[in-house]
Amino acid sequence: MAKSSEEANRLEFFLAEKGPVLIVNLVGPLLKCNADCADECIQAVTASSARWVIMNFRDVPPEFDEEVCVSIYSSLKKAVWEKAGCMKLSAVHPELRKALMKRGLLSDDEVANNLTEALQKLALTSVV
Repeated sequence: MAKSSEEANRLEFFLAEKGPVLIVNLVGPLLKCNADCADECIQAVTASSARWVIMNFRDVPPEFDEEVCVSIYSSLKKAVWEKAGCMKLSAVHPELRKALMKRGLLSDDEVANNLTEALQKLALTSVV
């Protein structure tokens, strides 16, 4: 059965937390119509006690609203920084990566090709 337009445009997030690490899996497009879900995600990250956050974009399609993405990413980054934490992004579409880097919000060391690589980078970053 085909998905309705509303279902196809719905954003969801799933959290996996263990100790100081929180993995946020995003599913769906980053569009203006999903601002409420994005706000819920930001609140969940803020409420978590995890200091190290991985945002997994594997199931986010390449179509996105740049202003929405910039707002979401800025808010998430601020929430993690306030915890004195670290955030990595995995499986980010090249166009979204380019848009965030163009605005000076993202650096190469914050991005990983996949979740495994993000966990490895986080482990290297987090060594005390």
